[in-house]
Amino acid sequence: QNFCYQCFWNAPEASPSIFKPELCTADLGIEDRDLEWEKKFQLAPHYVYFANTSGLKVGVTRKNNELARWMDQGAIQAIVIAELPNRRMAGQLEVVFKKYLADKTNWRKMLSGYPEKIDLVKEKAQYISYVPSELKQFICSDDTVLEIIYPVNSYPEKIKSLNFQKQDVISGKLCGIKGQYIILDDNRVFNVRAHERYMVSVSC
Repeated sequence: QNFCYQCFWNAPEASPSIFKPELCTADLGIEDRDLEWEKKFQLAPHYVYFANTSGLKVGVTRKNNELARWMDQGAIQAIVIAELPNRRMAGQLEVVFKKYLADKTNWRKMLSGYPEKIDLVKEKAQYISYVPSELKQFICSDDTVLEIIYPVNSYPEKIKSLNFQKQDVISGKLCGIKGQYIILDDNRVFNVRAHERYMVSVSC
């Protein structure tokens, strides 16, 4: 499938407040910027999970948002480790696992091919031994592993990243979609999420 993205307006770059889950304070009644909004966002149940993206990683996401989160990261496998009552506590548990596991996806490795599958049930059993006693009650007994397949015909051999800061029109043959990325011919990739403040026209 051939397609073309054309950028015709570049919105000003945003400067969002990005915070670490373990630093959230809404459950303590402490305001960061807007306590009412923070309560709605932070006081919902959150999952701590393991995912196989560019290898094994740990992450945090709101309950019922996990599938979107895993697909956004390009995970081919994922398992819920624990369900906690708010974002701060989920962040505290994530910090425990971050001593041993990555919490970021290596996007170049993720786009370089289909990673080897990991025995996530075995990994879960191994790492929950590090969970402090006060958080063990939140460990999920369900060991279901979700597997995700992406529509990719071919992966790039040497990745060339595209963006609208360098060119107004991006076109070519669509080779696949994985995570936040559209994969094009000639080893090119385009990060859709990174351009979410742009206005574009699309033609096929």
